[in-house]
Amino acid sequence: MYYPKVIVERGAANPAEAGSTLTVYPFVYTLDKSASTLTVNRGSSGTNTITVTKTGGTAAAVDLSAIQVSGPLLVALPTGVTASFSPTSCTPNQGIDSNICTSTLTLAVGTGTTVGDYTIRVSGAPSSGTTDFTLQVRNQPTLGVGLSPSVSSGNTPVSATLSATPSGTATGSINYSFWWSCNATTPRSTS
Repeated sequence: MYYPKVIVERGAANPAEAGSTLTVYPFVYTLDKSASTLTVNRGSSGTNTITVTKTGGTAAAVDLSAIQVSGPLLVALPTGVTASFSPTSCTPNQGIDSNICTSTLTLAVGTGTTVGDYTIRVSGAPSSGTTDFTLQVRNQPTLGVGLSPSVSSGNTPVSATLSATPSGTATGSINYSFWWSCNATTPRSTS
């Protein structure tokens, strides 16, 4: 790694040190993320942990920011997407024998954000490293339930079978119940 040297000319008051050099090592760091791909449904939010690692020099506070990469260009975040860091800045080498610090990036995706994949770049100031990841914006999962009652005929007791047909993109269990009205010809159900 290259470090620039700063030449310091000492004053005549100390001729023995005249022309001596002082090597200054600038603060250098790298950025990394916990997830290479972050999937967030519209109307929801997701998080990605950003790690700042000091690789040289004297540590200083790193202010973090997020932007979108579109081809060779750096552009604003997708419409409806907002980014926030907690904390907004961190300083590696705060603890004993520690050269890292972390910040949690939260991306909130609006309901009107276009579904698709976006490249998000996190960078720090003072400028040193960057890290990229993919934000996948997806539709909110939907769930529909069709209920089909089948009632036996004849004398009491009368039996009824209730069939549920789910639809949509959500996964998980479906809880439903139904009740019988003696004054109705068909069972009424709720879900």
